[in-house]
Amino acid sequence: MKMKLKQLLAVTMITASLTAMAPSTFAATGVGDSQNEAIALIPGEFPELHLSSHDDVDWYKWTNTTGKNHLMNVSLMNHNAYSTVEYRFGVVIKYADGRQTNKQYAPPVDSQGRSKAVTNLQVPNGATVYFVVESEQFDAGVYYIPFSVTPVAK
Repeated sequence: MKMKLKQLLAVTMITASLTAMAPSTFAATGVGDSQNEAIALIPGEFPELHLSSHDDVDWYKWTNTTGKNHLMNVSLMNHNAYSTVEYRFGVVIKYADGRQTNKQYAPPVDSQGRSKAVTNLQVPNGATVYFVVESEQFDAGVYYIPFSVTPVAK
């Protein structure tokens, strides 16, 4: 029994150390490839990812379950200022009653058009905001998504 406990502890420690050292950058086929399979974003975290091909898309979402309306700021940033990659960054809002907006694309915030931003987007309680990253000019460059929400002041 003592030996099995030691083996279990060793396997757990090795698994935890490998997970802790794993890079946050990934591109996986079948993960976040549609609105229905969107990856949940957590405010304050900045995931780093990349598209695997010119046909790949990555969908993300945040659902406002706070009980209050919030203002959202979200950006799509190119990790390498010298990369030739260009992205489209789309936003769709699905309201609690089931209505959904058409996809709108964020405007560029830099002179090369590689970074996009949506600022002060009001998200009602119960709504889900979906973001999609699409390739305009493919390159395996890494992007990241700074994302924050704040309650609407009354």
